Amino acid sequence: MVRSFTLLEFPPLTNRLVEPPVVYIEGYEGAIYLEQREVIARHRRAIDSLRQVALSEDASRDLVWRIVKECTA
Repeated sequence: MVRSFTLLEFPPLTNRLVEPPVVYIEGYEGAIYLEQREVIARHRRAIDSLRQVALSEDASRDLVWRIVKECTA
């Protein structure tokens, strides 16, 4: 089962401390936060894969407008 997730990455704080990244997954029974390095790396790879096949903002907008026009014709 594929679930949506959010990769939370935080900028360095003013005292130069860096909070580690966290993967947040919300489910029917609640949410989980994953902090293991290999889990973070796997989710980063998933995001990179999605970016490679995703349309640009302009191409996405054009696609949505074409679908709207088809559905309202």
